[in-house]
Amino acid sequence: MFRRADLADYVNIGPNTRPETFAFRDNLWYCEDRPGSSRPRLPAEETGGVYSVDPRLATGDDGRFKPQNPKAAPYGAHAPGPRAAQ
Repeated sequence: MFRRADLADYVNIGPNTRPETFAFRDNLWYCEDRPGSSRPRLPAEETGGVYSVDPRLATGDDGRFKPQNPKAAPYGAHAPGPRAAQ
């Protein structure tokens, strides 16, 4: 989840990096202030990305954000494990 108004770049590509070797897989991207612009410009193709799905985050008892939208449940640090290939 991000706000486009607060974001200059999606990926910081510094000197001496090889962005063609980057891998992006199974990320959920949601632009809070412009949901229709949720798909990021990445230096490499992404596999299994999900875009413009509001995770409807809420703070759990442990203080961590958790999605309330079932479509977002398989994504993020809280996810139960690797997602099965779709």
